[in-house]
Amino acid sequence: MEDRLSIAWSALCRQLEVRSFELLEEVRTYPTPIARCDIQLTGLLEQRDRAFGRLRLAQDLQRQQSSLTRAAWQARLRDFVRSLEATDDAALAAACEFLIDTLEQ
Repeated sequence: MEDRLSIAWSALCRQLEVRSFELLEEVRTYPTPIARCDIQLTGLLEQRDRAFGRLRLAQDLQRQQSSLTRAAWQARLRDFVRSLEATDDAALAAACEFLIDTLEQ
């Protein structure tokens, strides 16, 4: 059975993945024609890139877990969650909060 920390971490990773692929789909289905100065598309591309960057960082962190002590793993998770910028994605914000709450117990 998974412990609470594993569940919280998995939930956060899942939300990072979901958000990344939502933004990828939004870019893919962006209406054409696209003007070079389309600020909305530029912002969307930046959001997508940030989301995939956060997902890659989470995946890198996951690969490090087996080589770290539990205390070191928890410290890395805490640093990672704190590094995530505020988001308007309620599910991602909730997953971050759940992980932070779990780490503080």
